[in-house]
Amino acid sequence: NMKKSIVTLMFVLTIAVLSASAQTKYCFENEGLKATTGILFRVSGNKITEGEFTTSVYDETASPVKSSFTGKKVGKILTIKFAGKAPDEFMKIKTIKWTMGKTLKVQMYGKNYTTNKWSVYSATFTGCDIN
Repeated sequence: NMKKSIVTLMFVLTIAVLSASAQTKYCFENEGLKATTGILFRVSGNKITEGEFTTSVYDETASPVKSSFTGKKVGKILTIKFAGKAPDEFMKIKTIKWTMGKTLKVQMYGKNYTTNKWSVYSATFTGCDIN
C-alpha cells in the first residue's frame, strides 16, 4: 500500500543520509622546495576512496600531476593502492603505508639534498582546508 511505500522510502533515504555522513573527507599538503603536494581522500569505515595525490610544481608552465588511489585504514595506518602506475615518489616502495594523526606521515622516495643520495624518507603532510 501507499503508506507502507512512503515509510519504506523514508527509511531508505534516512539510511542513505546516515551512510553518506559516515564518510570523512581528509586533506593534507606538503610544501617542498620545488613543488606542493596535496593528498585528498575519503574514509568510510576502513575503506579509503576518492583518493587524489596531486603534485603542483612551482614552475607555472607545468600542469599539476594527479594520481588516483584507494586503500584501507586500520587504526592510524593507511595502506595505499594507486590506480595504474604509482607516482615516481613511490617507485621504490613495495607496500605504500602512511600514518595518520594530526599530520600525515608519508614514506616517499626522493633525493636527500643533504647527502645528495636517493632514498626512502618520511615526509610530513599537514592538514589543509577542504573547499
